[in-house]
Amino acid sequence: MAEHRLDRRVPAFGDTLQALLDLDAAPAAQTAVLSIGPGECDEVDYRTLRRLTAAATARLRAEGVVREDCVAVLAGTCSGWVAAALGTLRLGAVVLPLDGQGLASGLEHMVRDSGARVAFVDESHEELARRLGLEPLSIEQLTADEADPTELDFEPTPATTAVLFYTSGTTGGPKGVPLTHGNLAFQLEALRSASSWKAR
Repeated sequence: MAEHRLDRRVPAFGDTLQALLDLDAAPAAQTAVLSIGPGECDEVDYRTLRRLTAAATARLRAEGVVREDCVAVLAGTCSGWVAAALGTLRLGAVVLPLDGQGLASGLEHMVRDSGARVAFVDESHEELARRLGLEPLSIEQLTADEADPTELDFEPTPATTAVLFYTSGTTGGPKGVPLTHGNLAFQLEALRSASSWKAR
């Protein structure tokens, strides 16, 4: 049986998602994102992800997005989703994941309640974003040559909000639940520890 070990070249997350945002810390040619779907495999290395992330940050800055704004991500699973989310976090903004299969009334409530006005989208969700009153920013049009990687625009703390999730709303309308850098870093470290233990 093959032995699988956790790659320790990727730094620990610590109290925030700083290690994910500081993409320089990982070997440039190492695979960063691997998404396998029907008939396709999307693989991106850290060098490319770093540039895609910088392009996402630049696109948001051009749209006037500032720290603590909510930015929706409305797309299928792909490397562009990751770049969009990391680009949002680099700016100090908050990621708002939206499920394109959700009820229109629920999605409208989430957009209105969060105050989001822009959304990273794939082609199949562009029209839905417009119907929700969001300015669509194409994930497919993010390119590794679009922007030079820059230093972090801010330094997150464990208490900095990173993601805004919404509950299913079984007892009323969906309610926003903010997760901080500290919340997510703790969960990721737990996954790392579990992977390391299982690989022994």
